[in-house]
Amino acid sequence: MRDVGTPEQPAVRFDGGDEFRAWLLDNHADGLWVALAKKHVPDPRAAAFWAASAPSYRRVAMHWVVSAKQEATRDRRMAQLVEDSVEGRLIPSQRYGAEPGWLARARARDAAG
Repeated sequence: MRDVGTPEQPAVRFDGGDEFRAWLLDNHADGLWVALAKKHVPDPRAAAFWAASAPSYRRVAMHWVVSAKQEATRDRRMAQLVEDSVEGRLIPSQRYGAEPGWLARARARDAAG
């Protein structure tokens, strides 16, 4: 892992999936949105959805991504997480029961303008 950003826009580069996974497990509870260079670049709508989400949802979603055994599955899940975030949807395992309060508040805020 090495710092590759600037003070205005900090960034970290990982040399492999294991290093990235270990960093996520240590740091994902801080509510950071992670942009994966060349593979996944979040849409501003995805970043807004992520910022509005509850810390518990972010933990579940990131665990769902990093717990996949194969890199192809992790890539597919990250792409789905970004797509779902752009569309304002929860990841598949969280789409049951009543809509979470944080999501209802975010939708109301978006509708208000």
